[in-house]
Amino acid sequence: MVSTDVLDRAVHSAFRKFARGEFTMPDLVMHAENIGDARAVLVKHDSGMKALRKGKFLVATIEGECHRHGKDIVTSLLRGIGFQAIDLGSGVAVDGIVNAVKWHKPDYLGISASVLSTIPTIEKMRNRLKKAGCLKKTKLFIGGYAAMDESSKSIGAERYCKNISQTIGLLSALAAGSGGGRPERPSS
Repeated sequence: MVSTDVLDRAVHSAFRKFARGEFTMPDLVMHAENIGDARAVLVKHDSGMKALRKGKFLVATIEGECHRHGKDIVTSLLRGIGFQAIDLGSGVAVDGIVNAVKWHKPDYLGISASVLSTIPTIEKMRNRLKKAGCLKKTKLFIGGYAAMDESSKSIGAERYCKNISQTIGLLSALAAGSGGGRPERPSS
């Protein structure tokens, strides 16, 4: 079995370089994509490489959202740090997300929220997931501009990341196996 230490060190190095201003966002994403591709090749050719996968992460923007850039960046970073990242796309209906969570049984669900008008829809999605018992295993993360608004507290997510720096901090913690620490609520 091949060790994943080199890949893990490479992704953490890229995160540190970004934090120090030595990498731009495109540099970071490119490195994460390359590392994610390397992980995929290793998994394909070594049956013992299941250890590469740190968990399963579904990502989406919910109906009413039209952007995708932040979600796409996070998806690339997730694959680079060793998660099986399943991108459900942009503008996904509540039923689509709930069904995907039931089907894939992910460890994490990341929803991008850039506009405040989608907060009630995300809250509806969370309530449906909770009623279905899906949130016992799946942690809900909310990211994007709307995550810093006071109204997003009503969603009851495990963690909120209002910008890419907070998101990278969370992903670094997940990559290190710490689970992302305590929930971060938007400041009032």
